[in-house]
Amino acid sequence: MSLLTHCEGRKQQKQTKIAKDTINQVQPISEMLCSLQDIRKEGCRSRAVFTDILMSIPGPTELSLFAKEQHVNNQLDFISIAAKELQYQPKEMYTQAWLLGAHFTRLTQAWVYQKPTIAHIHLKAIKQLVTQLGITQHFNYSELNFLLTTPHKHEAFLMKTTQIYNNILRGCFEFGRTDLSVSAIFMSLGSFTESLYFLIASAPSLDNEALWERLADQKFMLEGYLLLLYFYDDLPNVMPVMMALDKLQALLEQVKKEYNRKDAQITVKGDVLVLNQQSTTKMTMSTKKKLPILIKQLRTQQLTRR
Repeated sequence: MSLLTHCEGRKQQKQTKIAKDTINQVQPISEMLCSLQDIRKEGCRSRAVFTDILMSIPGPTELSLFAKEQHVNNQLDFISIAAKELQYQPKEMYTQAWLLGAHFTRLTQAWVYQKPTIAHIHLKAIKQLVTQLGITQHFNYSELNFLLTTPHKHEAFLMKTTQIYNNILRGCFEFGRTDLSVSAIFMSLGSFTESLYFLIASAPSLDNEALWERLADQKFMLEGYLLLLYFYDDLPNVMPVMMALDKLQALLEQVKKEYNRKDAQITVKGDVLVLNQQSTTKMTMSTKKKLPILIKQLRTQQLTRR
């Protein structure tokens, strides 16, 4: 069976599961995936489709701001430990790309949680990794360092970081090289996994309804990653990641939203009848505590590669 046929079979099996994430998208993922049928015919279109899918996945800034809103892990020691954990120098290209994405996530987290000293550690690591990967043309260290060290530049720093992150992803696909295309996917996965790890690493967050609702939506993002990686599953480092993502997606499928609608009430305000419909959302998951374990395993699996 050809790789394209294999991908199409998987797409048909899971077609009903494809949906939009909570972020705004220019084009739904389901529509993007239909274009993958033409990937063998039009290489330029395939790169555009791949990039669109990656751009539709929540980036480090968005998930860092969400974590801050949910009061997740704002302790200095946790953020400091993460900075130390990521300070190593892998030689393998895809591990470098994964680590680059993780550092982007930790950079925005440190900045959002007002830890500029730690943010600078991650910024220096990013500079080194983009140099090793040969993708420095989309990275401006001096500009980010200026914004990082200048008071009252909070929003400007986040906006510029997001712009550079997205430009690096796009730039990797524009080269038209398989190794850089896979590196872009791994970079995005590194950022995404690090964000999930940060979100679920705090015990109180296990009872956070908004957090679990957001996590449940991420199974659709994992679908996008899996479909992209199917085109490269003959590469030695890709299949282990796909297997881990499959397990993670299956576990997220167990996060359920239950809407318990109450009887509607009609009230009169002035001369206007007002219909009040109240509902509650209940999140249930029989294996909640397994999710942090799986995410940590995926993270460790990649970050321990040299």
